[in-house]
Amino acid sequence: MFATPLLLVAAQGANTMIIVDNIALVMTFGSAAFAAGGVVAAQYDSTANGAGVIASTTEAAADYFATASTVFKLNAGAVLAPFSTCANKGIYLSNVTQAFTTGTGSSFIVKIKYHVISTIA
Repeated sequence: MFATPLLLVAAQGANTMIIVDNIALVMTFGSAAFAAGGVVAAQYDSTANGAGVIASTTEAAADYFATASTVFKLNAGAVLAPFSTCANKGIYLSNVTQAFTTGTGSSFIVKIKYHVISTIA
């Protein structure tokens, strides 16, 4: 997800914007913990390296080094951005700094709650 962010919700059409309410990343631990990586967040559009406009709170990379199944919760974003940078954009999961390494056998289910607003009056 560092070089190629993961699509969570496709763009909803012209003059619309997706507002994230919360995201649950449900991790089922495999046989090896994740390592390296960077801060994880949902963002508008597929900008690489987590450089998109942030759509959620963030979660520290070290939290994903867990060696047991767990849930990571991202809440609604705290950074306000103009409609022009977020309208008609999908929501993607990405991380900054570098890609995670190892993590053999771990899998994720993503549950996202969101709503769509019009960007015109």
